[in-house]
Amino acid sequence: RCTYCHCYTSLENEENYNEYIKKLIQEIHETCKSIGKKISLDSVFIGGWTPNIVGSDLLWKVLRTIHENFDTSNISQFNIDLNPYHLDDNTIRVLKENKVNRCTYAIQSFNTDILRENARYFNDTDHKHNVNFLRSSWIQVNIDLMVWIKWQTLESCITDIKYAQELQADHISLNYFIQSSNVHYQIDDEK
Repeated sequence: RCTYCHCYTSLENEENYNEYIKKLIQEIHETCKSIGKKISLDSVFIGGWTPNIVGSDLLWKVLRTIHENFDTSNISQFNIDLNPYHLDDNTIRVLKENKVNRCTYAIQSFNTDILRENARYFNDTDHKHNVNFLRSSWIQVNIDLMVWIKWQTLESCITDIKYAQELQADHISLNYFIQSSNVHYQIDDEK
């Protein structure tokens, strides 16, 4: 879990993902059945759990379930949160095929030292490739950055913003870190 996160988390494993997606799809089916008709949606937001962490196959099942159970013909915005470190070309194709037209690229920081100190998973992801492929797939990209997280300096924050601008994001969000009473942080006041 990232040190600043107050969201529910569980261990990452395929069995948990399969069970979660199975129950989510079941809930969508049951909800729509109880309503008795297809509800028309004009916007969809899938987030809070960086949905692509489950992999492109399970994500495809969720997106297809939404399209099959709701009238999605008039959606103006179909938005999804993405964890850049679990994003690949196949997942981007799944998003495009399912008419996702906006994403939040939840990077938090491009600085691997800051990510490491905040227990944020990272790898050698090619952010430029990801953002370009998303944009070429007609998906608007919002880059999501955290401000004043552990070990971040004004200089590193400015560097993150400049790099997000270089990537030509459609939007850059700066989310100010606020300590939650539900999470125990170890913040070094000297950094």
